[in-house]
Amino acid sequence: MTAQQTTRLTQISDTLWQIEDNIIGTKGMASLMGFKRTEITQFELTNEQIVATQHKMRQKVAFSKRNYNFIYDKSKSEYSGTYKDKPFTISTNQTKPVISSQLLPLAIAIEACNNQSEADFNVIKSNSSKTYHFRFEKNKQPTANRVYPPNSKKKTQSWLDQTKHCWPTKQLHSESDEPTIETTLIEFKWSNPQQ
Repeated sequence: MTAQQTTRLTQISDTLWQIEDNIIGTKGMASLMGFKRTEITQFELTNEQIVATQHKMRQKVAFSKRNYNFIYDKSKSEYSGTYKDKPFTISTNQTKPVISSQLLPLAIAIEACNNQSEADFNVIKSNSSKTYHFRFEKNKQPTANRVYPPNSKKKTQSWLDQTKHCWPTKQLHSESDEPTIETTLIEFKWSNPQQ
């Protein structure tokens, strides 16, 4: 199963940004079933701190459709959204910024380029907030390794390119006896629309 993802990062205002992913199945079952997924997160970026403000995901596979969304209410310090057609609410004290899982590559890139050895990210996944812990290794090509609980059979490793603002250019993810999922960056373009 093979799919192609196109990601676009856009600055909306001084502190507000948007990241959009479009994924289309290109080979195997992903292509045969007509897999399509669009994911958009708007977020605030201040002093290299990311806070997700709203998120939308739409996915279509054959005759099945899936929608997922949430929005941040700063006055209440809470996120509200819909997961599997059911509403949810997540309270947060914002001691650690909350991001969407879609923002993980960007959050990892920021921490790695700031020469951090490890980092925790509060991530909204499904209808709850989870903490993702990563360790960074400064090899010839730096890597980010997710730290799972000791009894977990999962492994996730990303290779980071310092010439591309530490953006992950390759990722391997494995679970138990399942086939390893490999993601590879094919093309990277950086442009400044204000110039």
